[in-house]
Amino acid sequence: MENNLSQQLKNYRANHHLTQKELAALLHVSDKTISKWERQAGLPDIATLKQISNLLNISLDELLDQEAPPTYFEFCSSFMIGMLPLIHIVIPNFNWLYRQSFTKKELFHQLRELPKATGIFSLALFSRGIVSFGIVSQGIFSLGVFSFGLISIGAISIGLLAFGNFTAGLAGFGNFSIGILSMGNFGLGLLALGNFAAGYLAIANRPLASLSQSMPNHFQTNDVIRALENLKEQGGSTFLINPLLTVLQSPVLLSGGIILLVTIVLLAVSFLLYGLIQMKKDFFPNKRPQKLV
Repeated sequence: MENNLSQQLKNYRANHHLTQKELAALLHVSDKTISKWERQAGLPDIATLKQISNLLNISLDELLDQEAPPTYFEFCSSFMIGMLPLIHIVIPNFNWLYRQSFTKKELFHQLRELPKATGIFSLALFSRGIVSFGIVSQGIFSLGVFSFGLISIGAISIGLLAFGNFTAGLAGFGNFSIGILSMGNFGLGLLALGNFAAGYLAIANRPLASLSQSMPNHFQTNDVIRALENLKEQGGSTFLINPLLTVLQSPVLLSGGIILLVTIVLLAVSFLLYGLIQMKKDFFPNKRPQKLV
């Protein structure tokens, strides 16, 4: 098995584009000595080990560990529902990644090689599940920077119900939104609401549509309800207008939807916190000092 000192020296040279001779100059040894350490034909003395530890910015314990530190930490519950584990979490070892001084391209490659989390409740850079959290996330309920799901929340969000900065879906709510129902600063859809709105039906400060209603800069729910009723009188599609009217005119329905979303998030956070605690126990067990006799 290759010891960690050998691997760390090779990684450092590769990441900083150094030859053995150049690394040797930094450590005030010969290139043959560097070669010997990398071939595991010997070990430095304690003073040189401290110098290497400072140069590589890692502890002596980690430097001399026979096993290289993991690139990620993972917890996958044994309890299954169908073919999916209840909880699956994959967290990169950010401390190790930071110390390697990777270039952006190398770092991207390392992160891309990480396994994806797949479970009922999943958390990872690349995550997929019933309830999914990640940088790139897919799920029935999905939260991520790039989010895809039936209910999707993210900077870029695509879903049946999509919330975010840029959204696309059956119903999209965001700064820039595209959907059958579109609500946002810039809305584009069959029924669009926002500051700038374009579509078949539009309610906005600056509407562009076959049938439209102009709104003041500051408007409230009642103003939107009146505008929707006016669009109906103008011959607007009741198929598009009535569902939104029902939601806006029923505080109980709207409140129930919000409570449901909050409940899902709290439930997911609870399960994922449990998974993170179990993962900590697996990878960072408490080490009790031995009693002296």
